[in-house]
Amino acid sequence: MTWQLEAEHADAHDLLEELEPLALSLFGAHVQALFASREEAERARRHVETHLGFTPCLRELPARDWVAENIRSFPPFIVGPFSIVHGDHPAMTGTILIRMKAGAGFGTGEHPSTAGCLQALAALDTPPGTVLDMGCGSAILSIAALRLWDCDIIAVDNDPLALAFAQGQIEANEITGRIHLVCAHAFSAFSSQPFDLVIANVLARPLIDMAGAVNATTVILSGFLEHQSAPVLDAYRQAGYAPRATTIINDWATLTLARDPAGHAHGATVADANSAGTSVRRGATPG
Repeated sequence: MTWQLEAEHADAHDLLEELEPLALSLFGAHVQALFASREEAERARRHVETHLGFTPCLRELPARDWVAENIRSFPPFIVGPFSIVHGDHPAMTGTILIRMKAGAGFGTGEHPSTAGCLQALAALDTPPGTVLDMGCGSAILSIAALRLWDCDIIAVDNDPLALAFAQGQIEANEITGRIHLVCAHAFSAFSSQPFDLVIANVLARPLIDMAGAVNATTVILSGFLEHQSAPVLDAYRQAGYAPRATTIINDWATLTLARDPAGHAHGATVADANSAGTSVRRGATPG
């Protein structure tokens, strides 16, 4: 039998990702996760209770191929110029196709931080020649960058399962050999190498910790809430980056920053990010 956990809180999505459910989906603030056993589902429910303070709904489902049905029922959706298509759904006319597997716990485009990064990528004025995707998960951002530009991409994650899933996504998008996957536990391995663009959709603390080592012309940062933007931005202004754009989707922030050769980044604030570049606010998660 299969067990379904439901929660009306978008933050539950990230918590449940850690437990590797059979399927995981996010529609607005509604989260659904499927587990192969009651023990796994109960553990997931306790995990959410401990961290978010409420009890998700848990129910047993009839014996069916719920993973396949989850994929079939996951409708294509658009984020910026990108069409995110799951399963065998056809491509959407007039968009840039990214084909992803629904139900995996490594980021398939629904989370506001991923959507913010996709929008930030599409908004860049100068095509990068070299890209580092730090904490790549499913490699959706690497795939998006390669769809936009002919560039060299290194995609890094510290989870071998994430990289295996990313390889499957790369193959599904028929771009095998175009993205170099690396398993690494720290950004320091790449700190001496300059990149035109570094994308990091992780968490606030790791972003702050690696700020002094980032060597890039442009940086796109996400994976944190709007109220966490100030310390993240402060760390990068101290490293010589100036804010260029801010996107907020359902309280999740995405910052685009650029290397400031004159050092004008010092003294910048989150408010400066809105005045120095573009500020975009979105009230709903794509999809």
